[in-house]
Formats: sequence, C-alpha cells, structure tokens
Amino acid sequence: MDQENNRKPVHARATDGDYPAKTFTAEELTAFGIALLTSAGTSAEEAQAVTNELVAADAAGHPSHGIMRLIQYVNFIEIDLIRPGARLKIVSESTGVDVFDGEFGLGQFLMREFLDIAYRKAREHGSYTAFARHFNHIGRLGSYAEDAARNGFLAMMMVNVNGASRVAPYGAAEPRLGTNPICIAMPNGDDWPVMVDTATCVTAEGKVRIAMQNGMPLPDGQIIDQDGN
Repeated sequence: MDQENNRKPVHARATDGDYPAKTFTAEELTAFGIALLTSAGTSAEEAQAVTNELVAADAAGHPSHGIMRLIQYVNFIEIDLIRPGARLKIVSESTGVDVFDGEFGLGQFLMREFLDIAYRKAREHGSYTAFARHFNHIGRLGSYAEDAARNGFLAMMMVNVNGASRVAPYGAAEPRLGTNPICIAMPNGDDWPVMVDTATCVTAEGKVRIAMQNGMPLPDGQIIDQDGN
C-alpha cells in the first residue's frame, strides 16, 4: 500500500449512544495494529504482515476480513491457538507438489512466506500444487489469489475451515460445516485480474460478525435459530 493510500480514510465503525462513528486512515490503523499485536507477543515482522492484510481488506471494502479481526487474534494468542514465532515447515516435498505445516502461527505472515515459495516453484516446474495445515485464520483469501494473478499465474485456492463449524446444511438446524471459501484468479492483461472469491455458504462469517457488532439486521435467509427457522 503506497503512502497516498495510507492517508485515505478507509475504515469507519458505527457506534451506538453518544459516541460518534470515527474514521481512521490506513496509516493510523496500521500503527495501531502493529502496536497491539507486538504487545500481545508477536514480532514486528509478524505484526506488520498481519496488519497490512487486515488494513488492505478494509481499504478494499471487506471489513469482514479487516482490522476488526485484531481482537480475535489477540484472544487466540492468549489461549495458545495462535503461536507467535511459528515458521513455515515443509512436511513433504516432491516435484511440483509440497505439504506445509504452519505450526499454528499467524496466518497472514505464513501465507506471504508460502507465496514466495509457490511462485518460485511454479516458475521452475510450470505448475505447482501445495497443501497446508495449521495456518490459523489467513484473512481475505482473494488477497493472495489476486497477488498470484498479478504475478502472472492462474491461481485456485481453497480453505477447509474444519475447526469452526458454523454452517448448517440446507434444511438442517445445527451447524456441521465450515464456511470453506474458494477463490480463483487469473491475469487479465490490465491492472485488474479476473477473480471469484466466495464462501461455500450464503454469506461470509465475518459479515455476520460485523452486523452483530454494529447492531445491524441481516437479510432474510442468512442465519437460522435453534429450530432451523
């Protein structure tokens, strides 16, 4: 994100009562995010990678994957679900196909390291497939697929959210599935790659979270009660 974008107001949170909504620049949010994460025990490098992704999501109009995730990450660090300092580990390696373990590190930080490897190996072998586990929340999947497309690759990325079942199968009353996002991106010959980034459910979990935080209603059909209504 360049300095000009850093000065633009990118995030506003609605509030109730006597407290007005506040708008922050990307630069302000970045400084806040880095300070908060490092105080929770991350390195400055980890905090920068995570915060850059969150602020970019807000700037792109996706607050569901933006700075509001910071509190979640800090809470996860406190209960050892996120382990600062963890590094990407190659579990198995073969021609054009690798398996990685993130060892429960910070997802955005691990993803940037992973992409560097993926680009190098895709250029070397012509195509590249990787499987990764224990990455934690990585933020907006489309950010990484878009980056791959801008680097000249056709990318297909999928996330298996098996640790947080929040999606009820059609007609059911209880959650059994994850949101399991899928993203496909490809170069388009100009500044904007062709990309589809979607959850495999009616809406992203983060959008429900945003609505709850701000006391906003959701469209019909997006959530159900304990009776399946």
